[in-house]
Amino acid sequence: MDPFLLKISHKGTEQTFEVQPALVGYTAQFIVYIGESRITFEPDEENNLRAMVPADYKNPDVPLLQKIAESIEKWL
Repeated sequence: MDPFLLKISHKGTEQTFEVQPALVGYTAQFIVYIGESRITFEPDEENNLRAMVPADYKNPDVPLLQKIAESIEKWL
């Protein structure tokens, strides 16, 4: 799958994120960089996307992560 761009309006600004789809086994993952941190979105048990946040991503912006997940789901 080819990477695609998402435009997210958040806190009064519009940000663009590159999403890199990947297939790991039978699971689709979507990799997004927020700053220097690599965030992986993958489906949970109910097939909703959840963010896998690395330990180095201090104070994650949860509303932003939710908007990215929702935008990826719409793209699908």
